[in-house]
Amino acid sequence: MKKQTFLNIAQVLDAFRIIPRILVTLYCVLLYNTTEWFTLLVDPTQTQAFFISILWGAGAAIFGLYVSSGNKTTILHNEDK
Repeated sequence: MKKQTFLNIAQVLDAFRIIPRILVTLYCVLLYNTTEWFTLLVDPTQTQAFFISILWGAGAAIFGLYVSSGNKTTILHNEDK
C-alpha cells in the first residue's frame, strides 16, 4: 500500500476516534460484568466492595480522559471584512 493510503486510514481513525470509543465500550462491558458479579454475591467482603469501587472510580477517570481528548485543531477565520 502507498504511504498516502496509510495516512488516510490514520486520519479516519483520528477523526472518528475509533480506538478510544472501542476502549471505552470495552471498559463499560467490564464494569457491567463485574457489577453484576458483585450484586450476585450472597455476602460480599470489604475487599470485594473496594475492588468494585476502584473499578468505578477508574471508569470515571477514563471517561473524563475520553471526553477531554480529541482533535485539538483550531479553525482560523478570516477576519477581513
